[in-house]
Amino acid sequence: MKASIIFILISFQATFLLAQDRNYSEWYLQREDVEIYVKEIGSGKNKLIVIHGGDGANQDYMMDAIKGLDNKFHFVLYD
Repeated sequence: MKASIIFILISFQATFLLAQDRNYSEWYLQREDVEIYVKEIGSGKNKLIVIHGGDGANQDYMMDAIKGLDNKFHFVLYD
């Protein structure tokens, strides 16, 4: 029974992850000794550079704020 529940939960999670749209591109900007991770989201005409804050944090917490606006804006996030 326990194994069945675990299998169902894993299957549900895998289905959810596969169903998500990949409406973004990821790449690295090389500058001398520095490599900067860049994620671009959206297809809108207006570009917005998203500056996140926090010691050691990345931009993941900003994703909810961007959701639904990716058809109006082209977001550029870096880390």
